[in-house]
Amino acid sequence: MNKQLTVYAGSDQTVCENAATLNALDPPAGTGEWLITSGGGNFKNPNQPDTDVFNLSKGTTVLKWLVNNEGCLNYDEVTLQNNTPSAADAGLDSIILTDMYELDASVPVIGTGEWSLVSGSGTIVDRFDINSQLTGLGIGENIFRWTVTNLQCTDQDEVSVINYTPTITYAGYNQYLCLDMAELSGSKPAYGNGLWTVVVGSGNFQDAYSYETEVINLAKGENIFRWTIYEYEVSSDDVSIFNFSPTEANAGVDQNLCIDNTTLAGSEPIVGTGKWEVVGGSAVIENDALYNTRVTNLDYGPNSFRWTISNGTCISSDEVIINNNTPSGAYAGLDRVICEDSVTLNSNTPSIGTGEWSVIKGSGSFTSNRVTNLAIDTNIFQWSISYQGCWDADTVIIISNKPTTAITGLDKSVCEDTILLPGNQPYYGTGSWSVLTGSAVFTDQNDPNAVASNLALGLNKFRWTITYNNCKSSSDIDVNFDRIIASAGSDQVICNDATTLEAFNAAPGNGQWSVVGGSGSANFINPDQANTEVTGLDRGDNLLRWTITNKGCISYSDIKVVNNSPTDAYAGPDRFICGPDLTLNANSPVIGTGNWSVMGGSASIVDPTLNTTPATGLSLGRNTLRWTITHENCYSTDEVVITNDQPTNIDAGEDQVVCVDSAILFASDPISGDGRWTVVSGSAIFMDNASNNTGVHNLSQGDNILRWNVTSKGCSYYDEVVIRNNLPSEPTAGPDQDVCADSLMMAANMPFIGTGEWNIISGSAKFDDVNKPDAMARKLSHGENILRWTIANGDCHLSDDVIITNSSPTSAYAGENRTICASTANLLATPPSTGTGYWIVVSGAGTLNDSSRFDTRIQNLGFGDNTVRWITENGRCRSYDEIILTNNLAYVYAGPDEDIYSPGHTLVGNKPATGTGTWNLLAGKGTITNPASFETTVSILGPGANTFIWSINNNGCIASDDAVLTHYVMPLTSFNADSYDGCPPLTVSFINNSIGGFPYSWDFGNGYTSDQPNVIHTFDTPGEYTVRLTATGPQGRTVSRDTVIVIHDLPMADFTLTPYEIYIPEQVLHCFNQSFNAETYFWDFGNGTTSREKNPSHTYTEAGEFTVSLDVWSEHQCFDSLVITDAVNVIKSGDIIVPTGFTPNPNGPSSGFYSENDYSNDIFHPHVKGVTEYRLEVYNRLGILLFESRDINVGWDGYFNGVMVEEGVYVWRVSGRYNNGKKFEEFGNIVLIRN
Repeated sequence: MNKQLTVYAGSDQTVCENAATLNALDPPAGTGEWLITSGGGNFKNPNQPDTDVFNLSKGTTVLKWLVNNEGCLNYDEVTLQNNTPSAADAGLDSIILTDMYELDASVPVIGTGEWSLVSGSGTIVDRFDINSQLTGLGIGENIFRWTVTNLQCTDQDEVSVINYTPTITYAGYNQYLCLDMAELSGSKPAYGNGLWTVVVGSGNFQDAYSYETEVINLAKGENIFRWTIYEYEVSSDDVSIFNFSPTEANAGVDQNLCIDNTTLAGSEPIVGTGKWEVVGGSAVIENDALYNTRVTNLDYGPNSFRWTISNGTCISSDEVIINNNTPSGAYAGLDRVICEDSVTLNSNTPSIGTGEWSVIKGSGSFTSNRVTNLAIDTNIFQWSISYQGCWDADTVIIISNKPTTAITGLDKSVCEDTILLPGNQPYYGTGSWSVLTGSAVFTDQNDPNAVASNLALGLNKFRWTITYNNCKSSSDIDVNFDRIIASAGSDQVICNDATTLEAFNAAPGNGQWSVVGGSGSANFINPDQANTEVTGLDRGDNLLRWTITNKGCISYSDIKVVNNSPTDAYAGPDRFICGPDLTLNANSPVIGTGNWSVMGGSASIVDPTLNTTPATGLSLGRNTLRWTITHENCYSTDEVVITNDQPTNIDAGEDQVVCVDSAILFASDPISGDGRWTVVSGSAIFMDNASNNTGVHNLSQGDNILRWNVTSKGCSYYDEVVIRNNLPSEPTAGPDQDVCADSLMMAANMPFIGTGEWNIISGSAKFDDVNKPDAMARKLSHGENILRWTIANGDCHLSDDVIITNSSPTSAYAGENRTICASTANLLATPPSTGTGYWIVVSGAGTLNDSSRFDTRIQNLGFGDNTVRWITENGRCRSYDEIILTNNLAYVYAGPDEDIYSPGHTLVGNKPATGTGTWNLLAGKGTITNPASFETTVSILGPGANTFIWSINNNGCIASDDAVLTHYVMPLTSFNADSYDGCPPLTVSFINNSIGGFPYSWDFGNGYTSDQPNVIHTFDTPGEYTVRLTATGPQGRTVSRDTVIVIHDLPMADFTLTPYEIYIPEQVLHCFNQSFNAETYFWDFGNGTTSREKNPSHTYTEAGEFTVSLDVWSEHQCFDSLVITDAVNVIKSGDIIVPTGFTPNPNGPSSGFYSENDYSNDIFHPHVKGVTEYRLEVYNRLGILLFESRDINVGWDGYFNGVMVEEGVYVWRVSGRYNNGKKFEEFGNIVLIRN
């Protein structure tokens, strides 16, 4: 057998890198291996025909692809030409202080080099010279590229040359000003940044980083500002700004006074002199040069004063307004006596201020000068005129003799000629009854509840008049009475539940039919008509009543209606049956007897008198039967229809064998009734289960038994058919997959019915066993491969496809490890031919310019080893390789920039892990104690910015960082207060006299603060408070000054009173003063009476609730007060008023509850005031207790055991205890009058 093979190693290649991908043919038999004939390189997989080769030698490399087929060797060679030039090295990045520089690139061993400008500006004298001169370099960074070329291959590197030629620093001209702000103009930095700082004095910069800016809040006198430019070197210059402005004038807060003199409160001039002048109004100034002088003879209304502070030609002024708010004098008008509870008062109209009425004694509600709701007798009102907190007052006395308003309640209608009149009890004045129309005899003309008898028929009008001190009030009441005799007609005997009634007409009154309780039932068509129709009568006796009502008078008459109708017949519901026999279901007669009869169709009734008898022999179709119930010649009937139905001709069709999961059914169409398909076994879904030849689908595999059921009016019969489904198992080829290899195990389903087989639709694959669902598929082509899984059962087959995607990427190669002396490097990996590649930093540090480029540049490398990984990906498939970049440039940190406030400080840089460190002064002033130590002290620092640099040298690689120490000078604080002690709440004005220091912060020692330069603060709590003014220097540094404000203790007003309830005239109020820290007192007892005693007693003369107040003053004239609203309840000793008669409500008993505003007089109750215990008893003349109550709101309604007692005289007894503790017991008679 010939085992020779044709071998192909692929086409020759020319590359510009140290790697390549080979493309030999895969041998059809045997195994292959790559060998090196000449040159050099490393194979990633020497047995793979398309392996990657890396670390290729420069120049020509010859490779051999050797195939061993069972000992027979065959080979072919391929030539790789590597034209990679020498690695380009442009030299180290540099920082210079001139626009000239000499480049220093590496000499190319392979290829030629050339310089080019990448960014910035500059002239290359000789672009092919590795040490070419550069001239005319631009400020900042300039990047140049060194490119080495060998044939078509290139390599390149870049170098950064930063030109930091410094700017000449100038802070501007000195300035002499009269205000606390100036415009600064320093030299503009050519590059880098500038910063304004305060050296002497104070100031706030609008933009401290702008060479042209505004500065505000200048300190008084000289202010020195420094303009520092931070470039590669730091330089600075100072400028002086002189502020000759005086102390800021503050005329104090505006004042509202009720007098014509006060003390002004201007700011004390620390710088300059001050002077007061009158700007508006008029006044006399005692000393116009004193900031807190007195002023007198103030004009009415606003008076304006100006306080001016001058310092040479510079001035500051402020104005204050003093308002003299004395109002017009008050006049309340003349005292008056009236008969009403309202009046119009005649007070004066104020020309200055506004007036207001208030109640001193009595009561009243004011609408302008109109007062209503006056108290009876004396009312004292006060007219007060106020203006801006100032006031004057006068009083007027109004005596109201208005009597109690007469009330007689609603008009009444009675059915007798007597009535208990419902007049109200007069509290002010006396009452009297009189007859206006009709006639009457009064038992007591002055009794509000007098009995009026001998009433005239029809209308009787009475008047109740109450008179008090010649003032009168009256009210009228109309009393009517009427009565009509009722007749209901004759009794009736009927055969149904309805009839027509025949009562007498009720005119002119109103009639009403009703059923007498417990005697039947009825529904009246028109219950208010005498001859109405009545329905719904009960069987047997029904007692009906005709009632006539005329203006509250009632009469009635009864009749009996006898209903002899039998029980209503009910034959039961109509029924549909599937046979000739059933049991009837009529109702059983309660009244009368029943009997069955056949009205239509045919039937044999077993027992015609039995309501539930069996019936047989029913004919097909409708059969009508009647059930009749008879009683006393009255009868009732009902019929029932029995329908007999049966379906016929039922056939489900022939059995079927199918090769799908659907079929057409062929059942017989029912002659009568409705058909419906159901599944007996297997499964199926019917398109229309009510159609005899419907389609059916989703048949289960194997036999499916279906039933055709016909129903006709409740009767049903069925037939069955068998449908056999030979469809094989549903194939599933498995999920689509994206793999990173050329082989995998398939994942199709195992067929339960039929057999399976794999086929190739597109792509390529080799199966271990085409009939196994989990066969191994090998030699998958790159990209998509579509494979099909088919399951067959007899002539039936189904298939499913799966897509297998082979996404293997190009093998990754990251290049060789390197040692560098910089924080940047160029990377060179193998570019991917399949998929994409990207770089990541695995360890160490570094920033990638473009992580997706195989030849990208990495910056910001960490000190020491930095591991970088090159990853190639194709979808989710990945390959990677790593290189190590060793960076010998050390990390350096000089410490943070700091603001300091002394000439010495400690520098702390980072301690070198390797190499040596050195401190140097870069700008400003300062002496370094130990320049070689990472932690050292510096002294004799200059004002403003001082820059120090910390450098670390590691094997010739130098790294450096700088720290800026800025030294500042603080402001001077000063202030004064217009008052240093007083009573709470004490309002104090603080004047800020500080030089510099804005912004300011006040702390008042009580938890409150302010950020205003001059403030007014109120102290509410006694104590000593340390007030602190804090001024802000440069960089937020603060200084402060303190003073103490003393707030004296307030007195505490407190008292107790005894007793709370005072019964007059026998009791007196005792006051016990429990005030603290008080020396003088003023009591107000709420009734116009006052006292200055410490522990007074007081006698009240009128009943009511009174508010008691106490005002107290301490030795420092600090004030407090206590007001107890309704502190004393003054009560007149209790009393009882018992009426002499009443008229109970004839419509039935009530609960006995009554209201003082109800004047119907249908409840007997005493009028009780001021009692704590109470008991009311009512007896008849035999001594029997008819009623008892212990509730003053519940009286006797005239009923005993639910029945109104007879008209006559009854005995009452009232006992208990008054509110002053005294017991009482009274007896008397009460007349009960029935309406």
